[in-house]
Formats: sequence, structure tokens, C-alpha cells
Amino acid sequence: MPNTFTPDGDGINDVFLPSLDGFAVREYNLTIWNRWGEMIFETDDEAEAWDGSLGEAPVQDGVYIWQIELHAKNFVGRKRMRGHVTVLR
Repeated sequence: MPNTFTPDGDGINDVFLPSLDGFAVREYNLTIWNRWGEMIFETDDEAEAWDGSLGEAPVQDGVYIWQIELHAKNFVGRKRMRGHVTVLR
């Protein structure tokens, strides 16, 4: 999982998109949370990346928590993964 990205518009490392290589995804949910416990991004599409914004406004530099809930053909049941990502502009 990437742990830092730089959404500064230079076309390099501008989004946070977890790598799911090796998983045949059936169901997927990605959420991003700020340090106050507010969900600021959610998607059910494993190809949709977070661009470091909340609505139309860019978020502040800092650490954000991500969580993925995944159901894949490779294993029985659901898997939950959590981590953090740092936004640097």
C-alpha cells in the first residue's frame, strides 16, 4: 500500500490508489478518515482513487487513515485492512 502521495497537480503520484494485485475482487469498499474521525472519502470502485480533496477543497497536509473492506474469490469471507497515508503538497 502506498503510504504517501503528493496531490500537487504535477502528474506524478497525485492520487492514493491501493494496489490489489493478486485479488479477484467481488466486493470492495475504501474509506478515508481524518484525525478527528470524520469520513472524508468513500468508494465501492477499486479503480477510483482519492485525489486528496474533501468535496472540491484540497485537504491539509497530514496523515489520514484508510480502511479497505474486501471480499475476493481468493479467500473465504471478508478481509479488513487498515493503515495510514500521508498527504504532502
